[in-house]
Amino acid sequence: MPLGTDEQIVRYLLDEMNGEERSALEEHLSREPSFFEVIASAEDDMIMRYVRGDLESRLLPRFTEVYLNSPSKRARVEQARSLQQAVRDTVRSRKPGLFSRLFAAKSPGFRVAMLSAAAILVLIAVLWPWWRNRPFSQQPSLQDTSQLRVSLSPGLVRGGAGVQISLPSGTRQVQFELTLPKQATDESYRVILKTPEKPDVWSGLAVHKGLTATVRIPANLLVAGDYTLELQGRGADTSGEDIAIYYLRVMK
Repeated sequence: MPLGTDEQIVRYLLDEMNGEERSALEEHLSREPSFFEVIASAEDDMIMRYVRGDLESRLLPRFTEVYLNSPSKRARVEQARSLQQAVRDTVRSRKPGLFSRLFAAKSPGFRVAMLSAAAILVLIAVLWPWWRNRPFSQQPSLQDTSQLRVSLSPGLVRGGAGVQISLPSGTRQVQFELTLPKQATDESYRVILKTPEKPDVWSGLAVHKGLTATVRIPANLLVAGDYTLELQGRGADTSGEDIAIYYLRVMK
């Protein structure tokens, strides 16, 4: 089966792939940066269908399990609810004018169609940029030029011995190159970004390249403070298990 079909992307987002399938798709993602946008759009669509109440019944139980039990994914669902409500409020608050007089002379079906079109235009012109700029649970585009690279080794204690970084103005993402411990053998990994106050700031994929695992994190998530990056295995025998922990401090 060709990589990147709609069915495969949905199974990937709902964590229903076996290790071999997931590795093949994630390798394709690392080779084809534009594929990220395909996955992002599919996830946006699936979340919005859930919020609207028209997600396929066969997907509903798994979506609920995966997205509502993760604080970061649940936050995205709530963002989608807010987006939907904002569209409704904006359309509802439109003042009568020329269009109202025009609608009065047309059939009810015409008025419904025009109101629907107005809602879509409001969504695209005003609210869609806000929705698309939210933190995404997978990797940002690999072609982003406003990127800072940081190398980290496991086991450094937080504080004076930890790595300290500053984010230059205009930085959109930080590429962390995590030195792998000797026992790490998976082809890909999951990384969880945490703070002492918030245990699930962000999570996403790290790709195994040589002696490192590379992960890209949106820079707007890295405010001043202390962080840990927890590296978890993706193999059949290591999925969900912590392999290494990396410490850093973000300075402003």
